[in-house]
Amino acid sequence: GLGGSSKIIGISMLSQHDTATEDVGLVFMENSTNLGTINAATSLADGDAEAANLISGCTLNGSDNTLDLGASSLYSTFAVPGNSAVTTFNPMLIQAADDSTSVYVAGIAVDAQDYVAVDDLDLIFHIEYN
Repeated sequence: GLGGSSKIIGISMLSQHDTATEDVGLVFMENSTNLGTINAATSLADGDAEAANLISGCTLNGSDNTLDLGASSLYSTFAVPGNSAVTTFNPMLIQAADDSTSVYVAGIAVDAQDYVAVDDLDLIFHIEYN
């Protein structure tokens, strides 16, 4: 419903970029907001950050919980079997704006990797609805 909330209990990401050591930051917000120019440093002004009504954020760590699939990689906030470097992920609550049912997410290439194709990343959210 309008202004509803849910809990993200996990996040997975399929990267068709074929580099299993990159980190990707995710920013969750109530209002759709541009975080900057593609392939440039993040440039979110203070006022824009406030207007976005930021909810939460996390980083998918390329060296933890990543499964190499050959030409692609599967990142996860869940422990990948056999991986000794496990990053802890705490579930997070997300909430839509009072007059909306949408929550927005933006990705930040933390390690300055260059995603050439528009569809290099597929985000998969494991959501528990309230």
